[in-house]
Amino acid sequence: MTVSDTSPEELEGVLAAAAQAAGPLAALRPAERAALLRAAADALDAASAELVPIAIEESSLPEGRLTGEVARSSGQLRLFADASTRAPTSR
Repeated sequence: MTVSDTSPEELEGVLAAAAQAAGPLAALRPAERAALLRAAADALDAASAELVPIAIEESSLPEGRLTGEVARSSGQLRLFADASTRAPTSR
């Protein structure tokens, strides 16, 4: 497996897309934001088998550690989803 570097142009494109998405994401109702976070957690879990080998190559960390990191990250997304529906809102 070959991991390619991100070019400055690619990075600028990713950063621009993230900045453009910030407004619409902030405008979501808490339940909508929670659903999006849960979907991201599910997608992360589903991609674990693909992501872990890439992370091994990039970091030289062991598979077990990285598999745990994926699970921890998806778990945190679910915690944020739960918290977003409990947080007070001005909407």
